[in-house]
This record gives sequence, structure tokens and C-alpha cells, in this order.
Amino acid sequence: MKSIKIIYLCIISVVVILLICLGISKYLELDMPVYFENFCEYETFYEENPDGTSYIQDLNFSIQYVTNVSDSRTVSTIHFPYAPEIYAQGSNYNQSFSFFSYDNNQISARTYGRYSVRDLYINVMFDQLFDDIILTKAIIYYNNGDMQEVELGKIVLRCHESQVNYIVSESSGGSNDGTAFNTYRITKDVELVDITSPFKYLIDEIFEITINNVDYKDISGTQLKEGSSLRIEIASKNALNESMIYNIYRLLPMINYQDMDGNKYSIPIYNVGYIPIYDADFTFSGLINYFNSKGAL
Repeated sequence: MKSIKIIYLCIISVVVILLICLGISKYLELDMPVYFENFCEYETFYEENPDGTSYIQDLNFSIQYVTNVSDSRTVSTIHFPYAPEIYAQGSNYNQSFSFFSYDNNQISARTYGRYSVRDLYINVMFDQLFDDIILTKAIIYYNNGDMQEVELGKIVLRCHESQVNYIVSESSGGSNDGTAFNTYRITKDVELVDITSPFKYLIDEIFEITINNVDYKDISGTQLKEGSSLRIEIASKNALNESMIYNIYRLLPMINYQDMDGNKYSIPIYNVGYIPIYDADFTFSGLINYFNSKGAL
């Protein structure tokens, strides 16, 4: 009799454990993919040819999302409802590497526990010069017919006309400790005016930028002589909290300057960003904390 009770207790314990496991599994399951926010600037260039024709480069960039590891859906296309004037294509397959690593049967995905972090590659085409386009929302269409409206954060698309510049890039580099640099050669006497960015609040929160060892906010009026050099240093403040850690930051603040005749020019500062792409950047528990901070679970 005692042995039967023990057997019953064991069976009940196993059932309870199974129910708890099923409950946890159901709780951790995502109803729909969760897209990380993007705070990014991407630039393209517009050129006019001597024969009167013009050319503008396509823009290619990627965003990231996480879904259940069992999710077999892939993205078939993407639409930006607040920017209907642009034509875009979206895919989980990186077509730009088709001759090297593209595989029609594989998508770019990394697995962490029951979650899969995936890349969505976006190609945007233009046929004329445009003012800044701001993308904050997208409608994603999947290959099984599902549709999802997602918040993107803030993505700025910018078009530059080709122009002469007297601050000429020489070298740049970065390190996994969050530091980076850009060096330039000055080919004409110029004066720095200021630095502008639609993400200035993020620059101040996340990064430190110095120009020739001077804080970027204090460079107005700095004169640079022809033949001199300019060095920009960027450092991360490691100020990302749980709700920010998986977001993509790719900022292009603009240095505005003028020559001694008052003609105005501008160049972007590269390497100001943080993009979580390495396995060390993601953990199963970290993703759960992120979902909880966003109310996704």
C-alpha cells in the first residue's frame, strides 16, 4: 500500500512538473516577432553627369528582430506607410552577397535558447534627389500571408549632392572596447561652425566625441589651416539599459564648416554607433529581460 502511494506521488509530481514546464514554455512563447528599435542614419549620393543624366545610389541596410526558434516564416516584402513615395524590398536573405555566401535555403539567424535573432535586409530605391526621409513604422509581410505593423524607432534616409570638400578623410578605425577614430587632412583654410544631428540627445547620452581633443559642442569658430590635420575620437559611455541594449545605433552627425569666403560645406562623422551582432551581445536571459521591459511577454 505504501509503495502504491509513493508511485502515485511520483506520477503526480511528474505531471505537476510537466504542467509547470508547459506553462513556462507557453509564457515564453512570442505571439509575433519582436523588432528591435533602430536609431540610424543612412546616406546615399546624387550625381549629375555631363550629358544631363543623373544617378542616385540605392540604399541597403538591415534591421533585426527576434522570434521563436520554431518560426518558419520568412519576410516576403516591406512597406513604409509614412513614406509611400519610396519603393523598398525586404528579405531575410542578403542578396548583396549572392556570389559569396548567399544560400537560398538559409536565412541569417542566431539561436539563443528558444529564440532566434534574425536579420531583415532592406533595399530602398530612388529615382530623384530627395529631402531627408524619416522612417518610424513599417508593415511587414510574411511568406505565409501574415502581416505585422512594427515600430522601427527612427531611421533617417539622407541624400547628398556631390560637392567639393576641403576636409578630406585619411583614415579611420575602431575597437571592440567602444572606441573609434577618424582622421582628416585639411586642403584649404577653413573654420568649423558646429555639428548637427537629429540624434543629438542620443550622442550626449551614449557617446563622447572630441575633435582635436576638444568636446564637439565647443568647436564653433575653430580655424584649421591648409596642410593641418583633424582627428575625431569617439568613445562609448556604456550607458545602455535593458530596454536599449539590443537596439541598433548608427549615427552620422554632420560637421558644418566654411571657408574664409563664407562658402559652407559639411561632412559626416563615421563610426558613431553600436550594433549588437556578436553572440556575446545576446543571451537567453537578456532577451527575456528585454521582452519584459517592452511588455512583449
